[in-house]
Amino acid sequence: MRTLGYRFVTLCAIAGCATLLVGQSSGQVGSGTPAAPKRVIQPYTAEFKTTLEKTLGNGTTIRREATMVEARDAEGRTMSAQQLPSYNGGPGSTAYSVHDPVAGTDFNWNSIGRQVFARTISTTRQDPNSGCSAAPPITPREPRANAIKDVREDLGTRTFEGLEAKGTRTTHTVPLGLIGNDAPLVRVNEIWMTRTFPQIVRQVTDDPESGKSIRELVRYTPGAPDPDSFLPPVGFEIIVQESHSAGCEP
Repeated sequence: MRTLGYRFVTLCAIAGCATLLVGQSSGQVGSGTPAAPKRVIQPYTAEFKTTLEKTLGNGTTIRREATMVEARDAEGRTMSAQQLPSYNGGPGSTAYSVHDPVAGTDFNWNSIGRQVFARTISTTRQDPNSGCSAAPPITPREPRANAIKDVREDLGTRTFEGLEAKGTRTTHTVPLGLIGNDAPLVRVNEIWMTRTFPQIVRQVTDDPESGKSIRELVRYTPGAPDPDSFLPPVGFEIIVQESHSAGCEP
């Protein structure tokens, strides 16, 4: 992946220079109530490989592979670089996405383009007299006699790139006729997770309709990523898009 770079002054012009808060909070809330400790985010750089495989009715097998690089710093900034497949003999590309909660800005761009889409988020208060009300409560559905049956299996522990993970396999059985099927459908979902890493390190989904997909951690580097990884490339046109989320506050 190529090195990304950009001037800090551009970020200030887009989202404003935010004050960085580093370390844990040790202040008091109210009358002697200790403040909740700040969550410690472990920075890392990781690479995942995804394999998709599907067998058609005539026996033809379609197989695709793609990689994704993800990075996270101690302030919660995240970056993902998703490899996109090429179609009709055209060149492949890489889609980049950066989320910066410190500056309140999201960046998205593609390796074959020359534009960066920057989105800033601001929250506006809703007029209490506007009739805005809370969402109605959700009424649970009555269980059906032929509902999908799930069986969960403990797979024990495995190590992925030095990280110990616990695995579970869930088998979903769709009964005969539930979705027009003339035989039961069996779908399998296998997940491996670790407490020291915020992502699923391995996931296998085997579905008779959509095929089999495997996403697995193939490289893991703890520690602070290159700061330039969270900045748009030099020379790209910055297109700013501001969005507002309205709240229902009294």
